[in-house]
Amino acid sequence: MQATEAVAYVHSKRILHCDIRHDNLLLDANLELKLADFQGQHFSTNGEILLDALSVEFTKSYLPRKPADHASVRTDLFALGSTIYFIMMGYEVFPDLDKFEDEDEIGCRFRSGEFPTDPHVCAAITAKCWKQLYSSAWQALSDLEEVQAAIARGETPDFVAKDVLPLPSGDAPSVEKKVRSRL
Repeated sequence: MQATEAVAYVHSKRILHCDIRHDNLLLDANLELKLADFQGQHFSTNGEILLDALSVEFTKSYLPRKPADHASVRTDLFALGSTIYFIMMGYEVFPDLDKFEDEDEIGCRFRSGEFPTDPHVCAAITAKCWKQLYSSAWQALSDLEEVQAAIARGETPDFVAKDVLPLPSGDAPSVEKKVRSRL
């Protein structure tokens, strides 16, 4: 949840991170998450680019696009989806592929809409990030808060997944137990 809060906050300040990934999430002494290693852009209130460090997302977090260094809220949200996936699953998307040697294959899968479908309580949220169905990190945060509330009530949080990526009914309870403490 804190990763999504951090992204929503920097976006509210007209900043794009441009390198959101699990390696750029740090924990302080109180185990509070800090978003690090900004590669991004800062915009004025009228949309003028004040600072442009170009977009250099990690291969497994990169939204294929042209021009390749064009960044937007949606490119950050795509990368956030891969980051949430890592937090929930404990490994990166496409674990069968090497992030350097298989860069073209990873890009091909993303371009063709071939996203991981591993069952986890935030699967619909990651899918919505990858499919660019959110226009802001606040929307993703709202869905995460609904998942957290459902788990707190002892419910399986499948309400978000109905239209995007349903959880297999046999796997949901065991997955839910594994991730309760991660939210």
